[in-house]
Amino acid sequence: MGAVRAATYAVLIAGMLLACLPAVATAGPASAASPATTVHRPAGKAPLRYRDEVFARVDVVRGIRYGSAPGADGRPVLLTLDLYRPVGDRARRRPAFVWAHGGGFSSGDSSDVQMSEAARAFAARGYVAVSINYRLLNDGSCERACRSHILAAQHDAQAAVRWLRSRERSLRIDTRRIGIGGSSAGAVTALLVGTRPNDPGDSGNPGERSSVRTVASMSGGLPFTTDIGRTDAPTLFFHSSSDMTVPYAWARDDAAAFARLKVPVVLETLPGAGHVPWDRYGARFVKHSAWFAYQQLGLARLPAR
Repeated sequence: MGAVRAATYAVLIAGMLLACLPAVATAGPASAASPATTVHRPAGKAPLRYRDEVFARVDVVRGIRYGSAPGADGRPVLLTLDLYRPVGDRARRRPAFVWAHGGGFSSGDSSDVQMSEAARAFAARGYVAVSINYRLLNDGSCERACRSHILAAQHDAQAAVRWLRSRERSLRIDTRRIGIGGSSAGAVTALLVGTRPNDPGDSGNPGERSSVRTVASMSGGLPFTTDIGRTDAPTLFFHSSSDMTVPYAWARDDAAAFARLKVPVVLETLPGAGHVPWDRYGARFVKHSAWFAYQQLGLARLPAR
């Protein structure tokens, strides 16, 4: 993404979010609290389920319908996901994780290499994981319709969360232990899901809760902190200090707001790495996201069978 396009992308996201999200009271003056700077490895003998990869094979089913919602032209858009599960797993209740791809809300899909890798790695740890498709801009740019499409992505991702809850028995999911993560636009989507559970949208699976208990954001952020509250999902940020697409200041300020409110938060700063440096940091992103989720989902207390 070129420098001009990147700057435009950031400005448009900021303008959209500030315009359409309701303002709430700010958290008050800054305190001495500050976000942690890294995630520590959970204790336990290796291989430890949910922390380490313990399954050699992962089953993948692609193109499963999880919802439907109107597109920009008003016609229904079929929403699908790819489902990742560990082969040979006999656990009766398993955590679940949703992964959302990047692409500026105008491109990308559930086969995204990064999110597929993350979903497969989480399934190998014992999760039920999904990589989702969500509604995209039809004209390939954020110029005209970015505002509605960012919220559409949020609502679609929430429908995927609800889809997982609606499959509690068939997929053997512990519905109290669901998280979400993503990169770039997918990270913005994940952050909105983590902070806006009371705006569920209508993309499918009504009657189920839209909330999650942990968020992992790679190169994502929200350009404000006033909508961050004490009951929001604990969040792990990965962000480059030289990101020219989604400003580092967004993640820094978001993390500080979580810390002030005593919501568990980690900001892992990636010096000079640019936007979504997957080739350099992808393994760390997956591993530390799994460690953070292990802690925030209370997986040490979840039976292995």
